[in-house]
Amino acid sequence: MVTGIYDDADSVTDAVRALLGASVPADTIEVRVHRASGGVEDVEVVDEPGVREGAVRGAKIGAVLGALLMGGLAVFVPWSAGDGPFSADPFTAALRGALGGAAAGVMLGGLIGIGRWKGMRGVDRRALRDGTVHVSVRSDALSGKARGILEDTGAKDINDSER
Repeated sequence: MVTGIYDDADSVTDAVRALLGASVPADTIEVRVHRASGGVEDVEVVDEPGVREGAVRGAKIGAVLGALLMGGLAVFVPWSAGDGPFSADPFTAALRGALGGAAAGVMLGGLIGIGRWKGMRGVDRRALRDGTVHVSVRSDALSGKARGILEDTGAKDINDSER
């Protein structure tokens, strides 16, 4: 097991994102906030927290933009009333645009959502003023890779220990 000690939430977020991005399994990553008052709080690390949220958001934005674009083309561009892939009455064009935009938005939003870790969101940053956060990787096989990532993301102290 290798553990890095941090004193700010942004560095912890960078470290966890880098570990997840380097294919370190989420169930081997442990994040614990050690408060100056002596309390300890575990922060859950989830493998795919942003994919679903990104896909839904992308679908909504894509549908609205697609409907506006295609509906606007059908109303304001004279050639769109004839034959061809863009020809349709404004309602049908807007519906086609909404469906196409939603489909594209799901894919793009899902891709953007990959690697978004939201775990430090629930941690009171004031608790870190005098405390620390310990990021650990519980895998001897990944300890070398984890050590490098913890060093690159600014861990103040890095400890190796046997499990």
